[in-house]
Amino acid sequence: MIQASLNRDEIQDVIIVGGGPAGSSLAYRLAKKGIKVTLFEKTKFPRVKPCGGGIDSTFFDYLPEGLDVSEFVQDWASSILLRYEGSKEQKFSMPQKVGMVERAPFDQYLLNAAKLAGVKVRENTGVDEIFVNTNGVYEIITGSITTKAQVVVGADGAYSVVARKTGMRAPRTIFVASEWDLYMPKSIIKSWKGKMLLDCSVNPVGYAWVFPKKEFLNIGFGLPFKDAKSVHQLTEKFAKKLGFDLSYGFKKRAHWIPFARRNSEAVSKGVVLIGDAAGGADPATGAGISWALRSSAMASKWIIHAIESNSLEWLKGYQDEYEKLLNEVEAAMSLRNLFVITLVLIRKIPVKFFQPILEISSGVYSYTDWKNKNPFAYKLGKLMAVLVNRKIQ
Repeated sequence: MIQASLNRDEIQDVIIVGGGPAGSSLAYRLAKKGIKVTLFEKTKFPRVKPCGGGIDSTFFDYLPEGLDVSEFVQDWASSILLRYEGSKEQKFSMPQKVGMVERAPFDQYLLNAAKLAGVKVRENTGVDEIFVNTNGVYEIITGSITTKAQVVVGADGAYSVVARKTGMRAPRTIFVASEWDLYMPKSIIKSWKGKMLLDCSVNPVGYAWVFPKKEFLNIGFGLPFKDAKSVHQLTEKFAKKLGFDLSYGFKKRAHWIPFARRNSEAVSKGVVLIGDAAGGADPATGAGISWALRSSAMASKWIIHAIESNSLEWLKGYQDEYEKLLNEVEAAMSLRNLFVITLVLIRKIPVKFFQPILEISSGVYSYTDWKNKNPFAYKLGKLMAVLVNRKIQ
């Protein structure tokens, strides 16, 4: 319980660690409600962030009122080419277009919006320690400076310092994704406008992609953590299979994609996790930006209640909503399992299981809706987890 005797002028209401879309959008929402927020970001913006940069309709459903990111969308993909190991291509129309953004200017805009809303932003500031004092107030140590707050939010990604420093229960299934920016002739980049490619692989289980941007093509390869050492090698092989000339130059990076498992905590006393720190990513597509804003929106209302009522008990409401998000993750895992096993068995694209993924990512319905409408398929997908895990672990 937050102590009623605290002088709110002496401490911040909320400290957010991490200035990506999850942290910045939450900071913006809270500041707009008069909540005193300090945001710590370990890097200096603008910074390069490994990410495919796709934003689907869910992102716009949870984008805070007053923000407009349309100028940062470099292309809108209205169709998707789906292949099995470079062949047997099928083209699908997207129920809703997917926006393609470059993370550096996109994230900078969201962080600037938080600043303009009144958030104190401290860049180049990593968190060293997190303590709770005798009054129940959190003390955040950053170098030689101590900052106090009633609530601490971990929006600091898959490697969350907040989760580790506070002992949060955070079981995860980890995938690894490469992310290459290929600088190709303008004619080639233009030929990819309005479409994107997914190429599914069986050995190893995973998928490659091509996302068009304004000045380059973003390609990558997502696969289980056990195959992480080969992720760049597989990406290069994929690029060459497509006929891309790497001599024009490219930049390569890699990152984790965390998927929360059952019994994960999003709340522990006055500590809250959102975005990748909470394992909020789509297991069927690997997408994380939209789910980051979703968890941010979910958490914001409960944090506001906790601060305004001076009671941390309200934060349990976010944990309850997070449990529903875990149901989404579980249903997405089941659908993914059906897709993967069918792909392995028939060696061609299983449209029956891809179409729902496409429609869900376009906001037509949810993974939970799919589960409720297809209870037998959902149970079968869960049972197939053993077979899939043998392939990915």
